[in-house]
Amino acid sequence: TLYGNDGFTEASAGDTDMQDELQINWTKTLFVLEMMDSLLASRVVGQDAWETLIHPLFVILRKTTEGEVTEASYKLNLILTVLLSLFNLTPDVTLKKLNSKEIEPELLTQCIRKCANPESRQLA
Repeated sequence: TLYGNDGFTEASAGDTDMQDELQINWTKTLFVLEMMDSLLASRVVGQDAWETLIHPLFVILRKTTEGEVTEASYKLNLILTVLLSLFNLTPDVTLKKLNSKEIEPELLTQCIRKCANPESRQLA
């Protein structure tokens, strides 16, 4: 596939520089997600406006599922874990106000269908 401007789209097989850049982008993203996972564990419902991060996480989730999901099971598990934490920390009243562009249930359904990892399926 072609290398996208988003920094996450797969590079063509022959372009090592782009593949290296893609790997660096994913490494940085996974680091941030791991930090979020640790941080969210100590938060209280309604303490902060975490709902602003829901849509960007769905964007990252979509990028993860564009490729071979079985190769991205760690990424998928981490993103789903952070999303679950965000949903749990966001008050129900606020979640009900989010529009369908921010929450993509069809993407979660796609993750369930494509993923071979039972843990990822359970999280989705």
